[in-house]
Amino acid sequence: MSKKSNFPQPCVIDYAYDPATTWHRKAATISDNGCLPEELRLEATFKQEYVNRGIRTLCTGRSENRQRKFYSGLKPLAYAGLYGGDDYDPVARMSVAEVVFVWQPADLAGPIRILYFSGFTPKPRQRKAFYAEVWAYLRTLPPIAQPEH
Repeated sequence: MSKKSNFPQPCVIDYAYDPATTWHRKAATISDNGCLPEELRLEATFKQEYVNRGIRTLCTGRSENRQRKFYSGLKPLAYAGLYGGDDYDPVARMSVAEVVFVWQPADLAGPIRILYFSGFTPKPRQRKAFYAEVWAYLRTLPPIAQPEH
């Protein structure tokens, strides 16, 4: 982000949709420390407990030993195509300190970009400024990787 910013540098990973499996697969990484799985799925949710908290989309990884490798409820933010969520630890049954931002251009089957801020959660009074900085940062990145045909 900016040189005077206190916000951490995110992992930036692009995923392309695979219609044969209905999963998104890693397509390209701008920076990656292994924080996200190779495959993710986006799906709409209508579960009332999520809807009451503003969550409209779930982002999940595959299950291993009946546990998801990644799980996050995503809330639409004030910026078109930008969704916020946190990395949920199913073993501990709690949200961990990581925050995930998903750039979702058109629909759940389109390519996505994830910015993963490991170990960082903005305080409530910092959220508006944080999202504005994330939006500005996204505009400095190359376009989302498109799948090769």
